[in-house]
Amino acid sequence: MKNYTQLISGIVIGSVLTGSLAFANNLRTFTAEEADFPVVVNGSSVTLDMPVVTIQDRTYLPLRALGNVLGIKVDWNEEKAQAEVVTDATPAPTSTATPTPEATPTPTDAATSTPTTTTRLSKTPDGLEIYYFGGDVGYVQGHEVINNMKKHGLTNYRYTSTEIVDITNGGEAIITGIPISEDHLTYIPVEFYLETMLPVINKLIK
Repeated sequence: MKNYTQLISGIVIGSVLTGSLAFANNLRTFTAEEADFPVVVNGSSVTLDMPVVTIQDRTYLPLRALGNVLGIKVDWNEEKAQAEVVTDATPAPTSTATPTPEATPTPTDAATSTPTTTTRLSKTPDGLEIYYFGGDVGYVQGHEVINNMKKHGLTNYRYTSTEIVDITNGGEAIITGIPISEDHLTYIPVEFYLETMLPVINKLIK
């Protein structure tokens, strides 16, 4: 495990949102250790873009990173100086398994249903699952994009809802203006992915 010495006031709010810590008048010092165990959501191991740490035998998960996996919107309100969590967002699927022939997908089976017509792609050219959520607009999951980039050795990039950033270059954005859907948080319209994002990613891979 890696050791971290950080100042903690009450609960870790700032660190789970922005990577920095919020301070109050009464400061206490704790030693945080990066956890070496996996995080499993609904039986599937997930990769978070911030480390999981333990402090005095208690585990602290990065709220925004976990929220992205679960489809929960997490934001820091600078004006009110508070963390804001929206729990009615669409959860991110933890499995991309295709229904068995006996199963009949319905419009509510958004996470696992396959396209209902031959004119719709079920996957992108680079193998990402396309989700239709019972409608005509397809989406790819933001963190599946990052995981796919990692498979090609592009390990220094992170997804921040509206941008793909290079964390080794001061957080410089390499892709900006990613559309945000309030109905499907953490998902990217497949048209934008294919026309704007994929050409940039392919250049980075080459």
